[in-house]
Formats: sequence, C-alpha cells, structure tokens
Amino acid sequence: MQSTRQGFHNNRPGNILIMNVRSTSIDAYKKVVDSGLLSKKLIQAFTIIYRFGPITSREANAFYVSAYKAENNLNQFRALLTHLQNMDVIQTIEKVQCPISKMTVYNFDITGRLPVKEPKVSLKDKKTNLLKTVDALTPWVGDLGRQYVNDIIYQINQL
Repeated sequence: MQSTRQGFHNNRPGNILIMNVRSTSIDAYKKVVDSGLLSKKLIQAFTIIYRFGPITSREANAFYVSAYKAENNLNQFRALLTHLQNMDVIQTIEKVQCPISKMTVYNFDITGRLPVKEPKVSLKDKKTNLLKTVDALTPWVGDLGRQYVNDIIYQINQL
C-alpha cells in the first residue's frame, strides 16, 4: 500500500493552492471504507481527512459541513474524529496554528491502517466514570443543588 496520492488544498489563508503528496493509496482508502466498521458519518469524516489532510479539526469541520450539508457543530464533528482515532484510522501528527481560530492545535491525518473495533466499555466502568464526573462537579453546585446531585448519584447507581 505504499503508493503516492496527490491532494490539492485551497483551505489555506489567501486560498493559496498547495499540492500535498502522501504515501497512502486509494486502495488503502477503499479498504478502510469497505471494512464495514465505519458508519456513514464516520466514512464522511474519514473522507474529509483523507482528501484534505493533514488538517485541523476546524478546517475539516468546515469541509464536512460544506460537502455533506451537515449541521455546523464542531463538538459533534470532534466526536467523530475521536471515534476514528480510537479505531486507529486517523491520528494527530503535529501542532500547528489553526488558520481559522489562530490557536495552537493538532493536525489530523490518516494512518493507512485498517480500522479496529472500538473496545466496549462495561456498564460498571460507565457508572464509575459518571460517578467520578458528578463527584468532580459537586463542589460547584452549592447547597441548593446538593439534592439534585444526590438524585443523579442515586439514578446512576440504579443502572
């Protein structure tokens, strides 16, 4: 799977056309997409990273919204990127200044590897994580919110 692919970027400031040559092939892309492990939205997000990467999450989200007429929700898009990272098909590769936000962020790029199933989290681990989150928020709710916190803890323990 060591061939080159050319991608053209016009997503840089001033719309400068940059040619990017990478060592992943269209065959590798097709194998990832055809693996059956990616949902439609994950395939769409993966395609954006494949076509335009290396790319920041904000840049990728802008292409995703434009290409697929999706809702402009950066948090939801970043959740897709997290799933793709957990499946080992994309990775963070370098810190850069985002041309959109001007913040120092990571660029994402594909790995060239086939996806792996995301590990299943047990109910016990989910409950533990939820209780830790609620515990971390407890100091911020004050006396008036204490009963709500206790109700949430009770409901989590009933799962």
